Amino acid sequence: MFGKKIAKAIDSTAAKAYETGTKVGGKTGGKIADALSNAALGGLRSLIDQPCTCTRSNCKH
Repeated sequence: MFGKKIAKAIDSTAAKAYETGTKVGGKTGGKIADALSNAALGGLRSLIDQPCTCTRSNCKH
């Protein structure tokens, strides 16, 4: 349903959170940041996997 740009932004945000968590708390901090990212962004990620419901022939999703 969401486009490639949104998917890329979500992945980039999760990667930055992991990187910051690793800098602050080492390997454990990275795991915590990853868990928080999955909890916060998981709902959006599940929407990305859903097919487009658009009926237009010129759909850009």
